[in-house]
Amino acid sequence: MEKLRAWRSRSVAASPTEIRFQAGANLITHLQRVTEQEKGRVANFLHDELGASIVAAIMDIEFAELHIESDGPEALSKLSRAMHTLRACIGMQRKLIDDLRPTLLDDVGLFAALRWQLKNTWGGAGVVATEKYPAVELHLRPEALIGLFRIAQEALQISLNHESVKSASLTVAVNHDRLSMRFVDDGVTAIVFTPVEGGGNALTSMRNRLRILGGRVQITEPAGGGTILLATVPLSAALAA
Repeated sequence: MEKLRAWRSRSVAASPTEIRFQAGANLITHLQRVTEQEKGRVANFLHDELGASIVAAIMDIEFAELHIESDGPEALSKLSRAMHTLRACIGMQRKLIDDLRPTLLDDVGLFAALRWQLKNTWGGAGVVATEKYPAVELHLRPEALIGLFRIAQEALQISLNHESVKSASLTVAVNHDRLSMRFVDDGVTAIVFTPVEGGGNALTSMRNRLRILGGRVQITEPAGGGTILLATVPLSAALAA
């Protein structure tokens, strides 16, 4: 009888609203995955193809500078300007690669990439930031690695959207079977729904990324002021085999 009841409960058709919600969630998940794959492809092209071409051009200019006739000051000036331009291109190339997918993420791990992101986000905005991580870097699945990093980016953007933020902190912890990222700032809550690239908002995007990893987000406003954003995911969904 129990098996029959269980079978009947599973066979009940979902409502049209539930079907639409699940279809929308699946579409967002697919679009996020495709977007990350495309960002990775472009970042690899910038690093391997464009980077190699720029370095080759710099080497040619350095050779020309050494062997050009001494009575060619104008040619030397143009070569020097070309060298300056190419070096600036390298800087832009590195920034584009890091914006698309930070090399630290794949080379060193999540914690190093988060340190870099905090320096550029909170540090760039003049916010006094503190951070704390586990002593050992976690070996995460590629999908979890980029997912957690994007979640952190969105949380940082939400905190910067608060008014009068002067200090903030990030604490990454592993407790039993869960990984948590706790963001705290002393700002005044303004608009939580911060626009992000491609439409939508940071909180919605974060919730969907967490849903993929089986996690959740909780936002609280303590009586003393400020905002606490806590994102948690099960380790079983994040750790590599």
